[in-house]
Amino acid sequence: MPSDAFSLETPLEELGIDSLKAITILYELEDRLDIEIPNEVFDSIRNVSDIVQQLQRLTTRCDTVRLGE
Repeated sequence: MPSDAFSLETPLEELGIDSLKAITILYELEDRLDIEIPNEVFDSIRNVSDIVQQLQRLTTRCDTVRLGE
């Protein structure tokens, strides 16, 4: 799918990403970014923008915690 065919607000389902694929993507992000994504976040992910916002929130929180150690 060409990148101009969708936006950050396009529902994941329209991108061919079902709930199982979404969970797999989130687990992969956890591993690569060395973060833990709370289970309640999984239910709130509807589009790419949701993923980006949650990752920004989680990585900012992790950086704050690491600085305070």
